[in-house]
Amino acid sequence: MKNNSNKLLNNQKGFTFIELILYVSIFVMMLVTIIPFSWDMILSSRKSAVQQEVNSQARYIAERLKYEVRNATGVSAFFPTMIILNTSNPATNPTWIIGGGGGQVLVRQGTGSFVPLNSGNTYTNLEFTNYSSSDYKTKNIQFILTVTSKFGSGNQNNASTSISSDAEIRSN
Repeated sequence: MKNNSNKLLNNQKGFTFIELILYVSIFVMMLVTIIPFSWDMILSSRKSAVQQEVNSQARYIAERLKYEVRNATGVSAFFPTMIILNTSNPATNPTWIIGGGGGQVLVRQGTGSFVPLNSGNTYTNLEFTNYSSSDYKTKNIQFILTVTSKFGSGNQNNASTSISSDAEIRSN
């Protein structure tokens, strides 16, 4: 009978305290290496998304500004942050482009309302320069556009881009 109870004790399987400590320490070491790597991946993904949105909005605004200037017939009024363009289409005449209206680039065609070209997630700064010739045979408008994210103060949330371009009124 005593022999049978020894066999039962010897056949029982389980973890010893040393094995448990060893397995837990291996698991903790794996977590310590995996968690910072995963966190860096999440943050870099967020930063990439913010930069992509800023670049996309800057490209859209720049192309829209060039389109409006190229399709105009003349300049009615010119200021460093605002330009009023004349167009041949009565529905879009005059076309107002305002930069810096609360961080928005605003466009109004004809008697319509002002429409923002960028989302509320970005802040823009827009400056116009008139490089038209003195005889107005060449009507060239330069603009410098800066788009910055408004996602917060964290470094991973900051993105900014600047575009400098120009367009010539084609009705010469």
